[in-house]
Amino acid sequence: MTTSMRVSRLVFATVLVAAFAGTAPKGTVFTTVMNKPSGTAELKTWVDGPNFKTEVTKSSDPGMPEGTELLTRDGGVTLNIIFNPKQQYLSLSREQFNGMLKRKVESHDGTIGKLTVTKLGEEDGGKIAGFATRHYRVNLLLPVATAEGATREYSIDEELWTAVRLPKLPESTDLMFHQSLGSDELDKAVELEDIPGFRLKRVVWIKLDGVFLGESNIEVKTLTQGAIPASEWQIPPGFTKKEIPHP
Repeated sequence: MTTSMRVSRLVFATVLVAAFAGTAPKGTVFTTVMNKPSGTAELKTWVDGPNFKTEVTKSSDPGMPEGTELLTRDGGVTLNIIFNPKQQYLSLSREQFNGMLKRKVESHDGTIGKLTVTKLGEEDGGKIAGFATRHYRVNLLLPVATAEGATREYSIDEELWTAVRLPKLPESTDLMFHQSLGSDELDKAVELEDIPGFRLKRVVWIKLDGVFLGESNIEVKTLTQGAIPASEWQIPPGFTKKEIPHP
């Protein structure tokens, strides 16, 4: 697998998780488990103001290999993808990151139509990782025009649990979860910014023309707050910088 393919599969993790935005408690560390049809990955994430790092600590998903990290120290302006087993890293701008995601979408899905978002309900969500939550259910309908002139429809059912007393994390946190549907307008719509609180769990079911394609989910297992050592935000010394892959 080429470097370009590995990076594309890493950053385009899944359509299941929307961006996290807002103001975070200083020094937040949390662990998550992500399940996709391609496999399961466990991640550890550090967030402190503009600093963000997530590391794949265990994985059966070939698109998210163990030891891979995503690091930013400027709120997502510059991204560093670190391949620890190979002692290499790749630096790219947020524009290059988003362009990579859009190219992946455009090469597979054709022309994307108007997204319809319907909120289906809200209720008490019980406790996750020790925090009280609210449970939201949402449906998204997305028509896609194929090159042959046909129109197909994706239906995405989402369930989202957010912490009641924790604010959303900074925008940089969405680097682990960021998705692209091919346009800035659609990307903003699926972020569901009006749903308050820190995302602790999300489950997504995707259908195409009524046919079930798959289920994905991500859940926070632990969350702590406190000082984070400055060393967490450094690229390891001696690592080799790789060239940015071309489309």
